[in-house]
Amino acid sequence: MTYPPLAIWNEVTVELGQALLGVISPNIRSVALSYENDDWMIRFVLAEEDAEDMEEVAEALTDFEGMNGTTYACEILVSQETISVPPLPGRLVYLRRECP
Repeated sequence: MTYPPLAIWNEVTVELGQALLGVISPNIRSVALSYENDDWMIRFVLAEEDAEDMEEVAEALTDFEGMNGTTYACEILVSQETISVPPLPGRLVYLRRECP
């Protein structure tokens, strides 16, 4: 698989960060960006299922899509498990501070 160049990774990361401004609530544990099967993959991990957070995530993804016009896949997980760092070249865009 061919990955996008670093400049594109950085651009998409910044655009996702901008789309998330004002969306992050204490319930959102992490947001990760990766590139899989020639598509961007955005994974959200929530502490608990919450309709308001799901709606905010949907709005952020609409904003993200509008910024770059790229296609993406999204996965929203509800988990209390330890957050794992995505394998390179994936990256965490947001990680909530959690006490061990």
